[in-house]
Amino acid sequence: MGWATGHCARPVSAPSWPAADAEVACLTSAALRCLARADASSAAAEVSSLKGKSGTLNLVPDVRVVRDEACSVVFLVEIRRLLDDAYADDFAEEDWQHTAGGWRVIVLDGQSPVAHAAVVPRLLHVSERQFQTGYVEAVATLTSKQTQGLGALVMSHATSLVRAHFEMGALSTGRLDFYKRFGWEPWQGPSFVRDGAELIRTPDEDDGLMVLRFGPSACIDLAAPITCEQRSGDAW
Repeated sequence: MGWATGHCARPVSAPSWPAADAEVACLTSAALRCLARADASSAAAEVSSLKGKSGTLNLVPDVRVVRDEACSVVFLVEIRRLLDDAYADDFAEEDWQHTAGGWRVIVLDGQSPVAHAAVVPRLLHVSERQFQTGYVEAVATLTSKQTQGLGALVMSHATSLVRAHFEMGALSTGRLDFYKRFGWEPWQGPSFVRDGAELIRTPDEDDGLMVLRFGPSACIDLAAPITCEQRSGDAW
């Protein structure tokens, strides 16, 4: 499920927000670039310089990149409410399960999440070649906060996460033009889902599939067959 645009989120006893720096990546883009260069001390200095006396980042907007295990149950419930609002209560339990198990990019308004994107690991095959794929799910903004660029903000960070941790990106959407600006490309070949030893054609998904090609996947053929593993709810 894409624009409104797994596993169960593991309950934890950690406080909601703000959490400890070691548990939650609450970093500016500059700090993330420092970490990418293994310059952790520079990243820490960047974050420290932006913190007020309360120990939270004084940024507008406040963007956080988190894992589910770093979130309290209460905060995950707030994210679910955001998604229910953005999808007009058409966000099924299976859709929620599909957002878990990877990273979440969150924009906060105070302590409340107002925009969200999830990047979860999936194994996709292009022809016979296997790729560790960052699959983007549930890109959404609270209805009262839409048209402020927050969806683009979380998608920019989600795209960076895919490039940093995976071999390819993929997503399913009805709004191709939105994602093209971040370098995503419409898939042109047939799509399938693998259920055990059986390959099942998914023609209704073809027009909404997009991929992010880079590194190991830079030269893949967009017209080749693409296959995902079966899961509950929407396969793609």
